[in-house]
Amino acid sequence: MPMVAGRKIRKQPEGGRKVAQAEIALQESEEKYRHMLDSIDDGYYEVDVAGNFTFFNDFLPKFMGYSPEELMDINYRILMDDTHAEKVFQVFNQVYRTGVPARLVEWENITENGKPVYVQSSIFLIRDKKWKPTGFRCLTRDITEQKKAKERLTESEEKYQTLMENLNDVIFTLNAQGSFSYVSPVVERLAGFKPEEMIGQSFSKFVPHEDVLALYERLKQALDGNIKIIELQVLTKDGRMLYMRASGRTLHKKGTTDRFCRNSDRYYGTKAVAGGTAGSRHHRSTDGFIQ
Repeated sequence: MPMVAGRKIRKQPEGGRKVAQAEIALQESEEKYRHMLDSIDDGYYEVDVAGNFTFFNDFLPKFMGYSPEELMDINYRILMDDTHAEKVFQVFNQVYRTGVPARLVEWENITENGKPVYVQSSIFLIRDKKWKPTGFRCLTRDITEQKKAKERLTESEEKYQTLMENLNDVIFTLNAQGSFSYVSPVVERLAGFKPEEMIGQSFSKFVPHEDVLALYERLKQALDGNIKIIELQVLTKDGRMLYMRASGRTLHKKGTTDRFCRNSDRYYGTKAVAGGTAGSRHHRSTDGFIQ
């Protein structure tokens, strides 16, 4: 045994050195992956089978407005209202019972200051060496702006749908093949057809046969901007003739063409307004996802 300044130096056992090296390697690996998780824009977190947070990257506390210390060990239910908490429970419980991941599930969270935010998450089951479920790992991302944009679009569509349904004139759109893609409900009062009876049908089925070619030509001229108003005859459901005036404009979508509009690669369809009359014009939970 070696001597240093009159005392013996005990050699570290080979097994002890290997354990110490393994611990250092494990710590370095954990730091490496922690840094990687903190560098991504999306969220990663883990919860136990009761729904209590056991791990998360930097995204979650920043996104929810809590400190890491506040989030650790608290239950997922603190971040949402009861309705969404029940929805999340059902999703996690399904993953727990089946082992099948749940992907791209959306729900609403409530931040620390009470602001609603929306996330899209994928959930995976965590098992131990004996294959016993011990928790869940989750990937999540913020979809708040996309959700709000979709809601604004829906509100706008509903507003204009209500407006069109209450006009006295018929509003309709023709796709690139000359078939109706939308017809406002007032058409039933004027011509006897329900909108669903016309949608998908060619406009030529609703005009006299001898007028079809001339009407095609007038549609071309209208879409080219040469005429503003088209006069046409429309056959009603009960066989009467309805005289109408229509004005419209093109609806553009890049990369599509149509026979109605020459020299254009942006035409999508025709939108027109027609009017006339027949013969005239916080706490930790011990319960959780195991139910």
